[in-house]
Amino acid sequence: MEKWEEESVQSSELSTSHQHDSHDTSLSTRDDLESLKSELQLTKENLVDAQKKEQLASSKVEKLLEEIGILKHELKLTSEAEERKRKEGNG
Repeated sequence: MEKWEEESVQSSELSTSHQHDSHDTSLSTRDDLESLKSELQLTKENLVDAQKKEQLASSKVEKLLEEIGILKHELKLTSEAEERKRKEGNG
């Protein structure tokens, strides 16, 4: 075989090997992309779930704050009534 023929065969083998490696890399990249897409979707779902839980917790806090306000008002009224009774009893 002539030298140029040997070089041509080697070049062809390298090209075929490179194409095979390129194909493997492409498949690996595609798999990585699919994996990242799945991870992104799961993260989005987790975010939506966390936002719903946050909204529920915020609503509970609002209700508790309202209840605290009502209890403080009732305590104030009760304290004022007791103070009036004490003044009437002493007066």
